[in-house]
Order: sequence, then structure tokens, then C-alpha cells
Amino acid sequence: MNLVSRIIPGALNNANKDAIDWNSHGLLAYGCQSCVVILDPQSFRVLQCMEKYHEQIVKVKWAPDNFYHNIDDPYNLKLASADITGNILIWDVYKSSVQSEFRDGNKTVSDMIWYLSDSNSQLLIVIHSPNIVTLWNTQTGTKLWRIVYDHERQRETEAFLQIIQDPFNHQRAILLGQSSLTFIEDFSPVNTPSGQSRRFYISNTQNNNKPNPPTNHSKRTPLTTSITSTSTQLTARLKTIIEGGGEHNKQDDQASSAVVSLNDCIQILFHPIHRHLILIVYPREILIFDLQILQTVGTILCEKNSAAFYKIYGCYRRDAFICFHESGTISVRNRHLENSTITALQSPNCSLNDFVIDLTYDLVYYSDTFRLVKNTRICSFCVSPKDETAISVILTDGKVLFWNIDSKDLSIPSNIEINNEGNNGNRIPLGGVMFTPPPAPYTIQMCPPMTAKNYKDWKPLLALGCTNGDIVVYNLHDATIQRQLAVHSCTVRGVVWLSSQMLLSWAYQTPGDGRLSVRNEIFMIHIQSGRQEPFRSEINHDESPIDSFKVSHTRNYLIILFRDQPFELWDLKTFTLIRRLPKKCPRILALDWSPNVLVMKKALGELQSPTKLNSSTESEQDLNRPLNEPETSPTDHEKKSSRENFIFTDEYNLLYHFYVEGRTIKEVATVPPDHSSSAATDLVLKGDYLLSGDVDGIIQVFNIKLKQSK
Repeated sequence: MNLVSRIIPGALNNANKDAIDWNSHGLLAYGCQSCVVILDPQSFRVLQCMEKYHEQIVKVKWAPDNFYHNIDDPYNLKLASADITGNILIWDVYKSSVQSEFRDGNKTVSDMIWYLSDSNSQLLIVIHSPNIVTLWNTQTGTKLWRIVYDHERQRETEAFLQIIQDPFNHQRAILLGQSSLTFIEDFSPVNTPSGQSRRFYISNTQNNNKPNPPTNHSKRTPLTTSITSTSTQLTARLKTIIEGGGEHNKQDDQASSAVVSLNDCIQILFHPIHRHLILIVYPREILIFDLQILQTVGTILCEKNSAAFYKIYGCYRRDAFICFHESGTISVRNRHLENSTITALQSPNCSLNDFVIDLTYDLVYYSDTFRLVKNTRICSFCVSPKDETAISVILTDGKVLFWNIDSKDLSIPSNIEINNEGNNGNRIPLGGVMFTPPPAPYTIQMCPPMTAKNYKDWKPLLALGCTNGDIVVYNLHDATIQRQLAVHSCTVRGVVWLSSQMLLSWAYQTPGDGRLSVRNEIFMIHIQSGRQEPFRSEINHDESPIDSFKVSHTRNYLIILFRDQPFELWDLKTFTLIRRLPKKCPRILALDWSPNVLVMKKALGELQSPTKLNSSTESEQDLNRPLNEPETSPTDHEKKSSRENFIFTDEYNLLYHFYVEGRTIKEVATVPPDHSSSAATDLVLKGDYLLSGDVDGIIQVFNIKLKQSK
């Protein structure tokens, strides 16, 4: 089995907020740290994880596919992304390659959208902080035009936060600023906008619903018009100021100072069904404003017992809105039509646009609230444009949640009563959850390799120990989570595989009072059933922290290494203790099991010192036996196959060789230290070679047969 290299996404950064987009082919893209992740919501799988950035990603946008394509000129999965430094990349998602890369100096990216055009799908509109709007050709990475919106009336430069384009009139765009809305009427991919724009302000009228008296203006001063709504429930009104050149008087300054800023505005968007309507989203209400009559024609208020609005999505297939709230709940609001309005619409000489003066939206569906884990927040929200019934929410811990709305029920007009039998008729069900590993992984361990015996059932499993005590088992073939188990109450210090379906993990809580002794936790975990059994449970007192586990190659023996006490040898067949070395033994720095018994006996037998030799007669007979000599009896074969060797070094840099057979452990040889090298920190045996790494960062390779080091 050939495994491809892949990146497994995890927790998100705060800068990844709202870096999410869903294309019409059903693929979901979002920013995770400095990577772009492509998900398939149908199979809950990560298809691509593209890495080229060195900083966090702030924006992700799929390229539109509403252009002509055929077999000779097929549609490509194109994606635009930007990081916090302002670097923009255009991706070919299918090949996971970068088509072009560009940036505007050191300007950061506040927002970006693809230019709506039927003739050219390569144009990208980008807001570079604070007030620069640039149109880029993504195919060549060049600027088509660049304009700076610097209004003379403002003492400080206003930063733009969002840009939207009118789906019915591609020459119209709106910029959301910190204190106003800027309208552009001459948006074009060929000519640079003239810079002449209209600006809208919002002022508070909670204490006075009557319009303010008009103010006298000079001829050179732009006209200011007061606009109020006919609805008594509205709490805001709009003032529009047509920007123009020339001087302005003090009354204009007073009128401008009375205007309340748009700091509470969280989103703007064009109505996808009706022309000339925009929606201004606030935390507790949504204003629907008509650009032709310059009047607010509707409002959507947030319920008292509901959380504030976080973001909304306007449906193109039906006159409805999908609202996402700060608590993580989702609500759907349909257009409410009176019976008289429905009768009038059925006449052949009437259209829906004639009834935009009275817009009312009723709450028809909502989701249940879900409890967020500690230190977890909502990060992104998106709706599938394919059928507008699938909704995804991404949390800061990397978890992706999917909701599904029944398209049949959503098409029912809001004036028809919905069946609420069982109080679930108007609930949005949770369709699925895609889990990710807990944040801050501490240790990883790959499963045993594929052999001739297990190749039919072998899977590339990776065990991951986390700081919260969880153990996650990944299948690297498709990067999916096989198991996620809550095992320990503290950080998992290490994980070892006993078999393809069994794990051994240990953990301990670091004492806060400076003590050197801890309470070690060891659990044996069955992956298939999730059952957890305590290992070494008879030890109920504090001891030295466990440093590592060393499992023999045949999975018959286990050595537990401690930081400040001698190691323990366990039999994994019976899970019993074979030997606990006395306290007078020197502290062990590195240990490893030998995969080849005969090679180790020959090599260290020739290098052994006469004063340190303490081997048995049986081991000497095995050393003198030729490699090609047949076995004398089945009993000898069984003894040889059950004998395993391990080597270790102590704090004096002495190299020891031991073998284990059954419940017997004996020393074979001791090699004097090499004074030219420092104390070893790790040992690895592979065939006839012994690799050792010391505290100075030097790796030495020793050939056991030739007795040569390099």
C-alpha cells in the first residue's frame, strides 16, 4: 500500500474567522492556520490540504462557474485565498498547485470577491486596507485598475470592511466602512471608476420617530435628505449624502457630527430576489432599504430569547433568509404574503416587484442550541449554493458541523401553518459532525508495519496522544478518525502499539510544588471495542515519572524506563512483572531491542571484555554454532525464537547487552565506553548497524560485524 503525503487539519486560528466558502459543485473550502482545506461534505473527507503560506489565512473564495465550458475548455476548480500579510494566491485545486501570486505592497486584504461578469471569469475585486479598491486579473496577476477612496470631509481615513456587487446591475457596488456606506455606480472591468460616489449614514431615532426638519444648504454643499420608514417598529433611518467638490459650511459639520457611526453594522448584502434592495445587518435587527425610493421598506427583528445575529445568507432559489446567530443556532425566515397579495400576484398583469413596499419575513425553522466546549468559539458559517439546504459551521477547535433543511418544507409559504407535531416540525436537524483531533497534540506513534501475516487486515493507523488526555487513532489512508477515546485526566506522555488493535499509553500530572515523584497512569486500550484496562494498577504510591516504553519486536516483552529509578521488565503474554532491577543499578540513558538475535550475540561476543563477561554456557554454544547448521530438535527452535536481546547505555557511557528468555534475564556482554564520544541519548539497532546519538548532536554509526565506527 502506497500512502500519499497529506496534512491533517486541526484547530483554527482567530485570524481564520469567516475564511470559508462553498462552491456549486458541493466542495467546502476553509482556512486552517496557514493551509487551505478542501472538504467533501457528502463523505466527510478531506480531499485536499494545500500549503504554501507561512501566515494565517483570512479569506477564501471559490471562482464562479457560470461561464461557458466544454470538453476542450473544461471548468477548473479555481480558488482564491489571502493571508494576513496581503499575499493572494490563485489555486488549481485539482492539481493542488498555484496558478498565480500577487499582492499590493504591504497592504493587507480586508475583503475580496470575484467580479460578476458573463464574459470574463478571471477578475478579482480586492479591498486593500484601508481604503484601496483594486481589480486584479488572476490569470496574469496584473492590476487592471486601482482607486483610493479618500473623502475630503473626514479628518481620518475610513477603512473599508466589506464589498458587495449588485447581481442585477454589475456596474453597482457598495463598500461598507466604519461609519458609512459608499456606493459606486460606474463599476467596470475596462475603465477605472471615476471616484464619484454616494455615501449613506445611519442615525439613531429611538426617542423620536419623526423626521428631523431639513437643514438649509448652500449651492456648493451636497444635498442632505432625511429618510424615515413608515413602520413604527423601525429604530433607525438613513441619511444620504451625495459627495461633491467644493467647500462646506458649519451646518454640514454639525449634521455630520450628529450621525451615529456604523460600528454596530456586521454585514451588508443585496437582496438576491428583488432589485434595488439592500439588507443592513445589525446584531439585533436587519434593515431592508430600497435604493430607488430611498426608504426602509422592512425590518427583521431578532427574538428576545434568541442570540444576536452573526451572519445571514440570502437565498437565490426562494424568497428566504438563513440567519446564523452568535450562540451557534440557525434560523430560517420566509417571505410572508397576505392572501390579498397572493391573489393579486396570480393575475397576469402583476409581478412580484410591485409588492416590495411591504416586506415581512416570518421565522419558520430554527435549530437547537448546542453547548460549546470550553475555550471554543464559532469561527465560520456557510451555506451550500447548490440547493441552499445544507449549512456548515466551523468551530475554533476544527470541528465541522452540518445541518440539512428539508427543501420541500422550505418551499411552503410562511402564511401556511407548519405541522409542529412532537415540537420537531420546525426544527433543523443536525446532519453530521466531522471531528478533528483535540488541540495541542503531545505524542504520536505509528502502528506496527505490514508483514506477510497481517497484510490482509493491516491498516495505516496513527495514534495521537493529546494534552487533554484523549487518544485519537487516525487512518492515514483517507485521513479519517477511526477512534477518539477519553483515557487519561492529564497530558498523554506516550503511546506504544502492542498489536494492530491494542495500545498502551501512560500519563502523569506534573506536580506544582516541585516534587520529583508523580502518580503514573498506564492503560491498555482495545481499539475495536474502546475498552480500557488499567496496567500496573498494583502500584498505588508516588514514584519517578515514566520516561518511555520499549516493546520487543515480537511483542512479548515490555521495558518501562523511569527517569530516576531502574527499569522494569514485563511479560506481555501474561501481563506480569518479570524483574524490577535493584536501586543500585546505574541510571539508563538509552535502550533498544535487537531485531536479530544471532547477529547481536556474535558481534558483542567478539567485543566483550574478559572481566565483564557473564554469559551462560547455552549462549556460548549458540555463538559457536554455524548459521547454516540445521536445528537439532523442535525444542531448540522454540527456545531460540522466544529469546530476545536488548542493549542499553548508562550514565557512564557503558554499553550493556542482555537477553530475555521466558522469565529469565541474563547479561551477555559489557562494552567499555568510547572516551572520544559524549554520553549517548538514544540507540537504534538495524541489521548489523548500531546508531547512537549523543548530547553534542553527533550521530555515530557502528558496524557490528566489521567492528568499525564512522
